[in-house]
This record gives sequence, C-alpha cells and structure tokens, in this order.
Amino acid sequence: MSKTMYGSVQDEDANSPTNRTARVSEPLLQSWIYRNGEMPDEPGYQSASLWSKLVFGWFAPLLEVGNEKGQLDPSDMEDLPLPLDCTSQSVTSAFDRCWADEKERVRNIALSKTSKGDKDQRTSQKVEPSLMRCLFWAFGADFMKAGLLKLVHDCCIFVGPQVLHGLVYFLRDADAPLSDGLYLTLAVTVSQLTMSFCLRHYFFRCYLTGLRIRTSVVVAVYRKALVLEASERQVRTVGQITNLMSVDAQRMQDLTTYLHAIWYSFIQIGLALYFLWKQLGPSCLGGVLVILIMMPVTKYVAQWIGSMQKRLMKAKDERVEINNEVLGSMKVIKLQAWEESFQKRILSLREVELNQLFWYMMGSALSIMLWSSVPLLVSLSTFAAYTLAGNELEVASALTALALFEILRFPLFMLPQVINRIVEASISFTRVGSFLLCKEHGNIEPGDMATPGVKIENATFVYNSKKPIVNAEREDAWKEQDLLNAKWESTILRSQLADAEHRIKVLLRKESKRGDVPANEQTALMSEMVSFKDDPPQEHILSLRRIDFESKPGELIAVVGAVGAGKSSLINGILGEVRN
Repeated sequence: MSKTMYGSVQDEDANSPTNRTARVSEPLLQSWIYRNGEMPDEPGYQSASLWSKLVFGWFAPLLEVGNEKGQLDPSDMEDLPLPLDCTSQSVTSAFDRCWADEKERVRNIALSKTSKGDKDQRTSQKVEPSLMRCLFWAFGADFMKAGLLKLVHDCCIFVGPQVLHGLVYFLRDADAPLSDGLYLTLAVTVSQLTMSFCLRHYFFRCYLTGLRIRTSVVVAVYRKALVLEASERQVRTVGQITNLMSVDAQRMQDLTTYLHAIWYSFIQIGLALYFLWKQLGPSCLGGVLVILIMMPVTKYVAQWIGSMQKRLMKAKDERVEINNEVLGSMKVIKLQAWEESFQKRILSLREVELNQLFWYMMGSALSIMLWSSVPLLVSLSTFAAYTLAGNELEVASALTALALFEILRFPLFMLPQVINRIVEASISFTRVGSFLLCKEHGNIEPGDMATPGVKIENATFVYNSKKPIVNAEREDAWKEQDLLNAKWESTILRSQLADAEHRIKVLLRKESKRGDVPANEQTALMSEMVSFKDDPPQEHILSLRRIDFESKPGELIAVVGAVGAGKSSLINGILGEVRN
C-alpha cells in the first residue's frame, strides 16, 4: 500500500533504507503526473493529436471540471496536462545548465584578456554573466517560434482593410460578378481564422515562456539564499530576497507576453502608413510627423519612469524588511509594549512607498495618455492635410483609412507599455543577476571519509567584513569594489603574518628560557621580522587562531566562553560560514 506525497511515493515501511534516504519534494507544475501514486504514460499535451493541439482540445477535460464545479481549486490542477518541459525539474535543470555555460563564457573572456595583457579593457570594463542571455538560451526557442506566429498574424491584419475597400466598390458596381464578392468574403474568412489560430498559439507559447522564467528565477534565488556568505547576508536582507522572488520574478514573467511588440509594432506602423499612402497619398505624412514628434517625448517619459521604479523598489525593500523584523520579533515587541512605535515606523515607510508609487503611476498614466492620443492626432492631421490639399474624400478611401487607423491604434498604444515593462524588467534583471553572483560560503572538505565526525587542525577563521556593493552598475563602482577586495585581502595576509610572528616570538621566549636558543640567534630572528604598526588589531580581524577541534559521533560537547570569545565563530567555521 502506498500514498502520494507531493510527487514521491513513500511506503508504509518507513524504516526501510530506501525511505530513510528518500527526498520529498513539492513540484511547482507537475503534480498532475503522480495522480493516485502512479505516473501516466504521457500527459495530455504530449499525446494529443495535431488537431487537438491546434484547437486546444487537450485542455477540454479541465474545462469540463470547471464547468461542473463552477470554480477550480488547487486539487484540480492535478488534471492540468501541461508539456513535460514545463515541469519544475526540467525548467530548473535547463536554467542551471545555461547559467553554468554563461559563467564559463565570462570566465573564458576574462582569461583571454589576461593572457593578452589587455589591462586597459580589464580595468575599464568588467564583464559579468548576463541573466537575460541565460534565460534566452534556456527558454528562448518557444519564444522565437511565437514571434513567427505573430508575424503571420500581423500580415493577415491588413487583409481586412483591403477587402473592405474592394467590397465598397463591389457594392457600388451593379454589374460586378458575384464571384468577386465571394472571393472577397472567402479572403476575409481565411484571414480571420489564420489570425485567430496564430494569435492564440502566440499567447500560449509566450505564457509558457514566462512561466518557465518565473519558476527558474524563484528556484534559483531560493537556492542561492541558502548558501550566501555571511558578509553578503548582512547586505541582502530578507525583504530584498522576498521581493526578488515575488515582484521581480513576476515582472520578468509579465514582460514575455508583449515583448515581441518592440519589433512588430514598427512593422504594423510601417505597413499601415504604406497602405495609407496608397489611399491618401502624401497627406499621410502629417500623421508620420505626429509620430516622430511623440517618439522623443516618450523616451524622456520612459527614463523618468525608470528612475521612479528604482526609488519605488528601494522603498518597498525597506518596508518589507521592517515587516519581517517585526514578525520575527513579535514576542519581544509584545513584552516591551513597542507596538505603537513599530506601527508608526512601518506606516511612515509605507507612506514613503505610497508616495513613490503615486509618482510612478502618474508617469505610467502620462505615457499611456500621450500614446493613446496619437491615433486621434494622426487621423486629424492626415484628413486635414488631405482636404486642405483640395482632394475629395471618398467613402471607400475614408473607410479604408479609418480601418488602417484602427490597426495603427494598437501598436501605438502598446509600444509605450512595452517600453515601460522593459524598463521595469531591466531593473529586475539587474537585481536578480547581482544576487545570483553573490559569494557563497566555502564548501567543507569531506576529508578522507575513513571515520565519521568533525576534525579541525590548526585552523584560522576570519569573517569577510568588507561590505559588497549591491548595485554596481557603473565602471567606477566596479573599480571601487575591486580596490576594496584587494585592500581586504592585503589586510588579512598582513594580520596572519603578524599573528605568525607573534607566535614565533612566544616560542622563542619559551625556548630561550630553557636555553635551547642562544641569545644572539634569538635577537637576529627578532630583528628580521617585519612589524606592521598601522595594521588593525589582529583580534579584530582573525576571529579564531590555530584551532584544533575533534568531535566523534555520539559525543556531547559544550562550547563555553565569555561574550565575544568566538563560540558562534567556531560553529560557523565548522559549517563553512566563515573563511578559513
């Protein structure tokens, strides 16, 4: 007898060696695979026919469940027949592989620059692994296929206005053959069906890509948070990590839906203006002039929105951080009756966040308002120029032009929103990428594995107390970080040398008391040692020095000492949290 436990089957004999080492995991997307403790041959999407995939027939069972129950619940997601490459394991493995390749690529570039002696480039420009490039190589195949579908859809859009122009002349001409009208009707029907199929599959592939990106980013950030170095953990608060997994990951997912608009908007605008030229002639240049005037205005608005977005995320991080601190220390706050003071602090941070959010939404509304008014201004300027030139506006030309202006409305409306989302996502890519590049705590050497336990011999532990630069986007920031790293490494080495010299002096004094070392040799050795008078006190840098420790299975050891003696440092050193 067995029961399902989030994707892994556990027998009733829990004492068996297999179950003691079994890993219980909770998949994000593929719990439907393990329905009733058994794995089906293939999910609905994988085994569906071409026609079923074309009309989304494989999705019908879940729609039937929703129709019967009226509302779906999480247990119904077991019937969700998504593709196998959308499972959390597949998505995570693909991201890990591409992220490792990206870091290897950057490492090879750095080695090639070092071998060539290209010091100027190495100091002026720091190459870092690109999270955006990694996600593209991991999940970009479906996204590019979606772009081809959108291209077909956009080409079919312009069939309607041309058919409308032909239908007007067909209805005006009483002698026109019926076959012309049938051909025009057939063209509209085929184009609309093609547009519907292409658009639905375009969104389906884009949504799947966004889902994969969000899943991979959430898992990567979570796993990175578990292995952060102690110095990095001081800078990366819980609030920041929470926002990375929620806000930033969601923005990356939202970007994929309309990211293709950055190129198909210009195609739609170009084709619309081309057909307007054929209908109205040079008068359509008035509309082009309006579009060209709005381009730089939108650019400046987008830059302003980007600056607002950075300030908003900073305020959000501070607010989430204090919320987590309050929730984690609720018992102390209640005992000390500090509720009102912390409430005022949280509300003040919330007020700052709402103020930044207000100006950010004002900028977004201004951008949308500017581009929403563009189609109206383009229509007015074009028709005004056409009539002022002495031309007569016919019904066929007017209806066709209005249809083209309606097509022109969507790209002009969507383009500023996509630009805003790109600005938001670029900040999120920078935040997540810098977090994934944080230093991890050192791996603990397994030893000879002959006998179990913990054994430390003559170890010296030191905390990396230098503060990392979180948002090092400028070249001078990277140079400052490199200089800080070099100074800290030099300080550690000098402190270790001073500690070693101090140890040698102590040993020489002991040996001189026993008469093992002549006085003249002791004086010569002492004079050869280098003295670092300007160094910080070594006890402030080296947390623990020359530690010998051994623990065997079954032993209970108590670490006793005064405050600041190094008890926690010893435990962190055993766990690999501090440098040794």
